[in-house]
Amino acid sequence: MVNFENGKTPINDSNLNKMQTDFMGELLYSNPSKAIEDAILLKSTAEYKKLLINYEYSGISSSVIVTNPDGKKVSLGIGFSITLYNLARYQYKVIAIDKTKITTSSSGYLSISEAGITGVSSTENSIAITEVFGYKEV
Repeated sequence: MVNFENGKTPINDSNLNKMQTDFMGELLYSNPSKAIEDAILLKSTAEYKKLLINYEYSGISSSVIVTNPDGKKVSLGIGFSITLYNLARYQYKVIAIDKTKITTSSSGYLSISEAGITGVSSTENSIAITEVFGYKEV
């Protein structure tokens, strides 16, 4: 057992594990297959001050940090261009965070071409949540 003194609080195995969970995050959900599905978390979001949500669309990754996440709705979005079609596109997904589940509230895309032709979908659900980490300390 490690037992160093850092002023008043001894540092031991238990404290190091707590620091890792509080500051480095705890993996609550992993989706390596990148399936488009609701995320069922290992623990309730009510236990965490922040969530880090990693997500992906068509090989493009992004992330969002949500403070006091339980009960919130959050927008995930990825903007990109398709040069073959002279097209800019924004893929979005609005999620609801509730205790141990993250569900899709709405999703779709907006696109516009260089020629001014637009495309809209309010039903395409193509963003995959790949990982969710919980942080107990800010």
